[in-house]
Amino acid sequence: MAGFTFRDTERLKKKKLIDQLFAKGLSFYHYPYKVVWLFSPNEQPLPAQMMVSVSRRMMKRAVDRNRVKRQVR
Repeated sequence: MAGFTFRDTERLKKKKLIDQLFAKGLSFYHYPYKVVWLFSPNEQPLPAQMMVSVSRRMMKRAVDRNRVKRQVR
């Protein structure tokens, strides 16, 4: 199972960067996914970091939200 996970350096975890992503990021929507990205060449050592988030509005039960996150990862 270790081969199907992201390393810590590949995960987007800093609140400042997450807020910046949702404030200034570009996005597109392809049901059932919404992709939001922000290009910042000088700030990050890696070319890409990723975060998976599932809205409670779309899926009420935590079991369903966690399953979708696992499938995306």
